[in-house]
Amino acid sequence: MSRIAGRPADRSTPDPEIDAGPDLSARVSDRLRSSVSEAAATGHHVVRVRLDRVATFDTSGLGLLVGLHRLARTEGCRLVLVSPTAMLFAVMRRRGLHRVIPVEFDIRLTEHRGRRPSS
Repeated sequence: MSRIAGRPADRSTPDPEIDAGPDLSARVSDRLRSSVSEAAATGHHVVRVRLDRVATFDTSGLGLLVGLHRLARTEGCRLVLVSPTAMLFAVMRRRGLHRVIPVEFDIRLTEHRGRRPSS
């Protein structure tokens, strides 16, 4: 059994996945931070944050993603952003966030939006 920060990792369950919801701003920062902390406490190596429903975001939301990335590293795991919306991903690319925080596209999540992810 592997360990992260003194906790045994439970490999029998999938990596925790958190749905960011439709708004990515300072209003949701406490909820997302506590969700990432709780998910990291399970001992998994990876915590995934779904961004496929984000309809509105601002600069504090982008800063929140960086903060969640740092929090996950502090907790001994890796944060992965899953299927950001096209607009959010475009802004992330312009800011270079996709080079700092891993991004994955889940085709099941992007199909319902009727567009393919571009990298």
